[in-house]
Amino acid sequence: MKTIQLRLTSAIIAVAALCGTAKAQNQITLNESDFTVPAWTQFCRTYGAMKASTTPYSINMTLNGDPTSRMAFAWFTNTSVSNGKLEIVEKADATEADFANAVVIDANNTLVKDLNYSIAKNKLTGVTPNEKKSYYTHKVVATGLKPGTTYSYRVGNENGWSEIGQFTTATASYPEGYDFIYITDTQAQNDEMFDITQKTVHAARKLVPDSKFVLCNGDLVETSGSNNSEWEYEQWFSTMQDVWMTNPLIVTQGNHDKSSNHNFYYHFNNDTTFNATSAVRTDMNGTVFSIVYGDALYLVINYEDWNTPGYFDALAKWMRQEVAAHQDVKWRIASFHKNMFTGSKSHQSDADGRKVREAMLPVFNELGIQVAFQGHDHIYEVIGPVDNLTKTLEVGEVTEVENVTPSGVRENMTGKAGGVYNVAKGTQAGTITVYTEGGAKAAEGTGNTLNVSQLRKGVYVVSVKAGNKSYYSKVML
Repeated sequence: MKTIQLRLTSAIIAVAALCGTAKAQNQITLNESDFTVPAWTQFCRTYGAMKASTTPYSINMTLNGDPTSRMAFAWFTNTSVSNGKLEIVEKADATEADFANAVVIDANNTLVKDLNYSIAKNKLTGVTPNEKKSYYTHKVVATGLKPGTTYSYRVGNENGWSEIGQFTTATASYPEGYDFIYITDTQAQNDEMFDITQKTVHAARKLVPDSKFVLCNGDLVETSGSNNSEWEYEQWFSTMQDVWMTNPLIVTQGNHDKSSNHNFYYHFNNDTTFNATSAVRTDMNGTVFSIVYGDALYLVINYEDWNTPGYFDALAKWMRQEVAAHQDVKWRIASFHKNMFTGSKSHQSDADGRKVREAMLPVFNELGIQVAFQGHDHIYEVIGPVDNLTKTLEVGEVTEVENVTPSGVRENMTGKAGGVYNVAKGTQAGTITVYTEGGAKAAEGTGNTLNVSQLRKGVYVVSVKAGNKSYYSKVML
């Protein structure tokens, strides 16, 4: 066991076994006069910021189910804290006193054993690479919330609470639309990289203060595999903890998040229905799920299991079920990490990308997916509208584009920015789809008419796409 014993008297600090660097000595005495003023100040500030062992960390909220009435939470603690709870009050900017009458929900607590803590490339002075650390992960979902209502919350238990966060549930509709923040491939590995990440996210939060959520398209961290780095996840949360205390997440798994240790799953409280119901499961729980927010259906897709036999068929079946179950939405949005299209040379011809396009583009076309958010290539690029079958851009359907001078190959591949996108063509061109009441597609055609003489008598739902709008009605044949 590593311990630190401190005694601060007349600018002298006695330290025993400091961070494991004191080898033969039982005690180290630090005297202010032996150090520079900045170094001594930094040490005292670091010590003053240290939290008790019972304090929760790596706290986040995720959208899980109906965002008008639910919010999901997850956090880590040391192994000495084997139970946790959520306290929630219907009030903005609550104080500690407001939690006297809070709603209390017990968490599901899981012991996570022997995660690889760090690697050499993390550049952690005084920390031995590849040491194993264990944790408790705590997950809870608050249900029965009121739409459009602001709540304050804290997580932990009587021995240690988190700081107070808050969130606002979604409303049933947003006639004027809503904003959200989209980020991808934060993929940091050391302090310098995490500093860039946190500055970017904080800048986005400042620019979009009323964002409803943050959509993160994978590769949160750099190190994957069995010897990945939990320290990287730790820093992803801690350097932006103030943002995650007030902004729910929709998180997609990327290839750098893939690990047999399943850190990604333990950190995020996502819907796991797909693995519970699918004939072909993903390797990691909570990586395929959907959210309806306002008039948009978000389909969060995991392509990391692309080479599992039958996976594409299972994914397509799930997508059809979700679209059929939410036919009243205006927008169908897909979020995934690895590119289906890209202007970068680094991944366009990858074997997995080719297989994904071959299997999934016809499904996107069939279901009328209007917008796709992707990551992976580390470039700034907007593509579209695209005809999914010919894999070509629709000519003349993007206007008001600004020509810019790229500052680097990864910043802007095309030298163009902005633009208005007409989605009347591409996947939206004159499509009429007939569904059974159970949601199965019964017939489809392009143009203004569709011959349905081959259908049996019964009740059907007809979807007619005109421009960027979809119209639905029930018919009796």
